[in-house]
Amino acid sequence: MGSNLDNDLKKKLQVFLASPLCKESYNELSNAISIIGLLELLLNSNTMDDITLITEVLKRLTILGVLDDAIFDIPNAIEMLEKGSKSQTECIRLLVAFILNSLSMNELKCKKACEKGFFSVLGLLLRDIDISIGESASKTLKSISKSNPEFVYDQNLINKLLENFKSLKDETRLRIIDTYISIGSVSEDLFNKCQEKGEFYSLALKEYFTEDILLKLVSMKLLEDLGEYNWGVKFIINNSTPELLIDDLNNPMFDDEIKISIVYLLSKMVNNNPELSQKILTMSNNSFIQTFKEFMGSYNSISCSEDYLKSVCAINCWGLFASNLISFQNLMNVWEDSFHLMLKLVSNSKSEISLSSLNSWVTFFESKDINQILNQTKTTFGLKQSIETQLLPIIISDLISKPFPENRTLIYRILTLMIPYFSNITSNLISNSKIRDILLNPNSDSNKDILYIKYDLVKQMVKYDQNTISNIPDPNFSSSLQEYVKVGPFYKSSSAEMQIQDITM
Repeated sequence: MGSNLDNDLKKKLQVFLASPLCKESYNELSNAISIIGLLELLLNSNTMDDITLITEVLKRLTILGVLDDAIFDIPNAIEMLEKGSKSQTECIRLLVAFILNSLSMNELKCKKACEKGFFSVLGLLLRDIDISIGESASKTLKSISKSNPEFVYDQNLINKLLENFKSLKDETRLRIIDTYISIGSVSEDLFNKCQEKGEFYSLALKEYFTEDILLKLVSMKLLEDLGEYNWGVKFIINNSTPELLIDDLNNPMFDDEIKISIVYLLSKMVNNNPELSQKILTMSNNSFIQTFKEFMGSYNSISCSEDYLKSVCAINCWGLFASNLISFQNLMNVWEDSFHLMLKLVSNSKSEISLSSLNSWVTFFESKDINQILNQTKTTFGLKQSIETQLLPIIISDLISKPFPENRTLIYRILTLMIPYFSNITSNLISNSKIRDILLNPNSDSNKDILYIKYDLVKQMVKYDQNTISNIPDPNFSSSLQEYVKVGPFYKSSSAEMQIQDITM
């Protein structure tokens, strides 16, 4: 079949593709053909060479921004977009997805495109058999949800997405659900609207709780993502039972990667609703706690990345249980040794394990129940005493020996959170000359975020332990610390500045 392009126009299109991407190049091209002319030519072209050439030109015009502006002035733009999204030619459908994605990136253009109905074709593109087209449409819809959330639960769009839903390929169904799980994270109100209009989150549960093992394996990520925000976890709790997830821990078809996801999701459920903790820890022949112990102990036999993931998962889950008095007490009732293990793991030689442990201790001390946890938890050992005699010395030592941003961030945070509940924190810190230097030396930390966290620590020290600070033999330290609190995170002591000048000299 012959080409619809005459040789002169074809040459001009080729010249445009070879030219720098600028308005001057477009102006030269526009003397030969308009954007609407190119779109009409594309939709009526019969040869693959012509289609490829025109789509590449239109893609460049989209990047340049001129197509975005011109499309609003095309009377039959919606019809063109719909025809393009239904095209048998993949590159045409991909171009439509590319144009819509570009429009969604500009708040004003996005709003205007929503009002004109341009994005209605996303109902087709998100279901596209081509992964790149479907993913592009998914990205666009997520972008729209942030500036024009009312569009994503438009009933016409949802009807297109869910038409003959069960007959779609697994990957297409999961893509649609995953898109709306991401959209639902924007706000609880938007989550509820999407559930009301399309029941997307009920669909996520149905995809996982099925007899099809392969489908369970690939759809686990849906529940993981749903569990990443509070109202998503709450939905899982209200619409499923922990038993179903715990039973899957005993499924021989499930590998460690899936079990990691299940253990973490169950821990998130406990974090959201601590009353579930006793049930989860004891049901199904203690399957959860047995898996928990296995994962926590795998740091001893780390031979591959999966062992790291198991250890890190268990450490993070411990923090989720430890953030509430009820769930922490229930954990101590069945596995008291986990507390001593967590104290020990802070000093582990493997940084992934050590940092994860520090992060869980941050979660522990950030708990709104921390006062009750420290004073009311029933254990066979002294909880506060163990923290003072085992955790604190390690943290102070690491503050000096591990001056890395990722360590300092967590250590400063833990110390700041501990000060109101442990009277000896400040004295342990300032009795060490190296730590006094770390606190006042502007060069000890250069990361801006860490400077703010360190400043919070200094404020806590001055607030709770002014007398201890005043009794330090170093006469300048107390006044410098007071000045630090007044000046702010970017304080530089005069003595430190003198040291810098001496070094420079």
